Amino acid sequence: MAMEINVLFHGALPTKAALACALKELGFPLSIVDLDGSLDEQRGFLPMRLKREQTGVEFDVFNSRADVEDIAGGREIDPAFDRSANFRWGGDESEMLCALCASAALAQIVGGVVLGEDDETPLTAEQAIAAARQSLQPRAKTPRVGGTTPADIKRYLKPLLERRRDLVLMGRMLLIRPVRHLLRGALLERSDQHTLRIYWYVQPLYDPGPGSGYGDRLLGGWLHVWQPHFEPLLMNILDEDVFSRVGPMVTLSHFADALAESIWNMTPPVKALVLAGAHERAETYVRELERTDPDRWKRWAEEQRAFLARDIAGICAEAHAREAKTVQAMKLESIWEASPFAVEVSAHERASRTSEPSFSTSPWIERPEWLLQDLPNRPGEVRFAKEILYREGNNVLLVPLSREAAEARHRNGEPYAFAARLQDERLVTLRHFRRDPCDPVRVGPGASSSDGGLIEIAGSARVLVVNFDSESRTTVALGSFHVLERGTTRSLWNSVVNRWAGEISVHDGHRSREMPLTDVERELLTCAIPAFGEFEELKDRALAWLRIAGFGELI
Repeated sequence: MAMEINVLFHGALPTKAALACALKELGFPLSIVDLDGSLDEQRGFLPMRLKREQTGVEFDVFNSRADVEDIAGGREIDPAFDRSANFRWGGDESEMLCALCASAALAQIVGGVVLGEDDETPLTAEQAIAAARQSLQPRAKTPRVGGTTPADIKRYLKPLLERRRDLVLMGRMLLIRPVRHLLRGALLERSDQHTLRIYWYVQPLYDPGPGSGYGDRLLGGWLHVWQPHFEPLLMNILDEDVFSRVGPMVTLSHFADALAESIWNMTPPVKALVLAGAHERAETYVRELERTDPDRWKRWAEEQRAFLARDIAGICAEAHAREAKTVQAMKLESIWEASPFAVEVSAHERASRTSEPSFSTSPWIERPEWLLQDLPNRPGEVRFAKEILYREGNNVLLVPLSREAAEARHRNGEPYAFAARLQDERLVTLRHFRRDPCDPVRVGPGASSSDGGLIEIAGSARVLVVNFDSESRTTVALGSFHVLERGTTRSLWNSVVNRWAGEISVHDGHRSREMPLTDVERELLTCAIPAFGEFEELKDRALAWLRIAGFGELI
C-alpha cells in the first residue's frame, strides 16, 4: 500500500542541491544521492541516504489549481497555491522518514505547506519540521507481540495439549496419536513473523510425497497473532475446521475418498484403496475417471491398471518399508504403532488392528461467547463485526460489534465488516481493509488507512466476490470479479480490470478474452467511497458488470 505527503506551493521548485543543503542545515540525517538538476525535472524514484542507508521515495509534481484542490479534499488552502510536489512510499520506515524530512525542508524553501493523507489541516513548514524531528527520535521499545516460530506455536497450544493427551505437537504439525498409517492433524505454516496459515493435514506414512502431505488451506486460515482474539480463534478453527474433518478419517478408504475430492493428483486414492482391501473400488475409480476424459486419462489409467495387476504381497512389503523409512526420517518413533494393512487381515480384524484411533473434539478449549456470531437471516437485518470468518458453506461474523462500535471504527479509519440480508434473501457482506491499531507493521508515523475492501453477494448457488480499492480521495474503483460455487473456492468466471493499461480480461472457465476499457465502463466501475453501512451502489454496479461482461444474472 502506497502512502503520500504533498507540499502545496506556488512558483518554481529548487535544485536538488538546494534541497540537500536545506536538509543539512536542519540537521536531518538525510542526503540526496544525485544532486544534478532541478526538482522540476525529477520524476519517479529519488534515491537518498538516511544515516548512510540506501533508501528513497517516489517523487512527482502536479501543476494545476484543480490538482491542489483535489489533494486538499475540501480543506482550506491558500488560493495562490497552484502546484503540488508529492512524495510517495510503501511500508518501509526509512522511506517514510525520507518523505517527512524532505517535504518539511522543501516547504521551508518554497514557502508552502505540507499535507499528509491523514492530516486534518495543512502543516506549516515549521510544524512539518517539528513533526519530522519527532519522528527521528529513538522510539521506546514496544511490547513484543507473539510470533510464528515453533516455540510460539507450542506456547499457544499449551492449554490444549495439557487437556488432550491424544494430541502431540511436532514442529509445526499438531497430530493425533498414536499413528498407524496416517498422520492426521493441522499444519501451522508461517506466512510471516506475525501471520500463520492453517491447513487441515493428512499424510500416509507409506507415501509421504514431495510436499507436506495432503490437505487444503482453510478459507479462514490466515491468522494474525497480534489480534486480541487470535488464541481463541485458533482453538476454534482447530476444533471446527481441522479435527472435526480429519478426526473421523480413520481408514485408508476414508483417506481415498477425501483425496478424490480435494486434489488434482488422482494416483494416491488408487494405492490407498488397494491397501484398504478395496481392490474393486480402485478398479471402478480408475475406470470412471478415464471415462470422463479418455484422451486425458488414458495413459494414467494404463499405469494404474499395471499397478492393480501387481502381487498384493509385494505392494504391502514395499509400503511397510516406506512407512518405516518415513517414521525414522520424521522422528515419529514415539507415536507410531507398526500395524498391518487392512488388505492383509480378515474383515473382522480390520477395525481393531489397522484403523487409526477415532478422535472426537470433545473436550476442547471452550469458545468464548463474544468470538463468533451467525450471519443475519431475516430480510433487512444488518450485523457488524471486526471481520468475516470464511467457512465452507457457513461463514460467520468474527468478533461481533454493536452498530455504534462499528461506526466508531469507520470514523477512525479502522477495519470492520458487516453483513446484510436483502429482501430477496440474498446476503451481502462488505469488508473494509483499513489500518488496524493492533497491527505492529502498519502503525506508526506515516501509516495510513485505505478505503479498499471486498464485497460479496451470495445467491442461492453462486457467490460474486468483488475487490475494490481507492481511486482518489473520494472514490473507489472495482477491480476484480470472481463468481464461485457457493461454499467452495471453485471459480466459475472471473474478470479483472487493469485501469493503468486500460484493459479488461474475462475468463469464463473455457477461454479468456481481453478488451479495451472504455470511458463508459470506467465510469460504471467507479463510485463514491461507501459511507458507514452503505453497500447498495457497490452491489448494483458489480451486478451490472456481470451482465455487461457476459456472465448474466447471479443466481
